[in-house]
Amino acid sequence: MNDPCVCSLDDQELTERERWLAPFAAGAESAADLEDGFELRFGGTWGARLLELIERERACCTSLVFELRFEPDAGPITLRCRGDAAATGFLRARLAPTR
Repeated sequence: MNDPCVCSLDDQELTERERWLAPFAAGAESAADLEDGFELRFGGTWGARLLELIERERACCTSLVFELRFEPDAGPITLRCRGDAAATGFLRARLAPTR
């Protein structure tokens, strides 16, 4: 079982979640560290998927704060994740761009 302050998913659920998160890592255009978390930038068509990501992660990573910023004219969307270093590091490792 995982450390409960980092993740409330069991091993099987975690494996399924990591598989589900893979397209986000592939779709993120850039990543940046924040003092208390990280920021990822996506193309303007990612809004609904990012909202679903936040809903899912809020269910298991209850201490994290999520922010979405939508730029005008269907421009980029920025996702910020803030909170405990262990929890944000855990999630960032699964969402960081793969290129």
